[in-house]
Amino acid sequence: AVFEILVHVGHGVYVGGVFTAAGGVSTRLAEFDLSSGARVTSFGPSLDGQIDALALVGKRLFVGGTFATAGGVTHDGLTSLNSSTGALDPYLSINLTGNHNCGRVANAACARRLGSILLRHPEVRAAIFPSPLVGDGRRKRRCSC
Repeated sequence: AVFEILVHVGHGVYVGGVFTAAGGVSTRLAEFDLSSGARVTSFGPSLDGQIDALALVGKRLFVGGTFATAGGVTHDGLTSLNSSTGALDPYLSINLTGNHNCGRVANAACARRLGSILLRHPEVRAAIFPSPLVGDGRRKRRCSC
């Protein structure tokens, strides 16, 4: 099933979800050419779980979902990718499990869902960090997973 579609004007359309293959390639996130409808072969992200949310800021594609790794690196539920290649972007290195200013998020499944929630939150999408979970000084929120 497809859970998120994001149009990258002038480039293509990103499609993410719980599917396991797109255009004959094993993936949960793919980019398709707007003109031909073909999968963009130069975009090859490596995520090990479901994709629930996408946000494009400049050349960064922010991805939220129920994945544990991106590009072979632990990124529980939230990561940033190069929007052209799908390679892991070092900009976002937060791990949603562990200790944060709002307390401990111990449940990995909850933390992965939190990534999707953060990407859908208007203030977070506007700033794409700092967020309330990383101590931006504007407000603190208690985790309620």
